[in-house]
Amino acid sequence: MPQVIATFERLEYPIVNLCARLFLSLFSHSLPEETSLRVLDLFFLEGLQSNKIIFDVTFAYLSILEDQIVACVDQEDIQKVLSPNNVAL
Repeated sequence: MPQVIATFERLEYPIVNLCARLFLSLFSHSLPEETSLRVLDLFFLEGLQSNKIIFDVTFAYLSILEDQIVACVDQEDIQKVLSPNNVAL
């Protein structure tokens, strides 16, 4: 995961963009529909008490995309990798 953060810093990609994209929509704009519905199921199952779900899903999301993120050469590439249309997800 340190390589992902280093890539964000090297390309001056604002972390707030990632957080807003993932957290405010509860992953519904970042994951394929079926996957985002499963994440929402977890929120409903665990209730609002489980903030850990947000961090677990974010960590898994970035771990799956780590190689692609590290290979990015500009912010536009990062946006494409973080797109819900990314076949790696």
